Amino acid sequence: MARASSLIARLEKSDEPAYAMMIDIDHFKVINDTHGHAVGDHVLQVVARTIRANLRIDDLFGRLGGEEFAIVLARQSPEDARDVAEHFLRAIRSTAIDLAHGGRLSVTASIGIATSAQPEMGLTHLLSQADVALYGAKAAGRDRVGEPISSAKRGALLEKAANI
Repeated sequence: MARASSLIARLEKSDEPAYAMMIDIDHFKVINDTHGHAVGDHVLQVVARTIRANLRIDDLFGRLGGEEFAIVLARQSPEDARDVAEHFLRAIRSTAIDLAHGGRLSVTASIGIATSAQPEMGLTHLLSQADVALYGAKAAGRDRVGEPISSAKRGALLEKAANI
């Protein structure tokens, strides 16, 4: 977290935006309930490796807990940040996960993007905005990228997300 906060502070001083992505594995509870926690843990490891394999050298990546991961991107245009997010979705979607009992599993993810283009937006606020965008992606059907939303839509979206 310290490296991410430092990167965002450095980018703010140079007037470059940073982008945060929140990534959540779709239907992870169903995977755990159907296949067991050992398979769920394996899915988390495979998805983390897939994300890590597709990072660029300046990107920061970590697991926040449960089935949620975060990425902080530097030096991106809004279009490039969305392209990077779409690339992560394709990589996760196309990764076959071999199961110990011989089966295979495929998973999808939803991603929320937020930008630090606003002055003095710290890491906590940036991740919070990305989380709201993530719930927008989930509410829109999952396996997609959610973009930042207006504060007027935020309350309704959070209420809807609580029912997902």
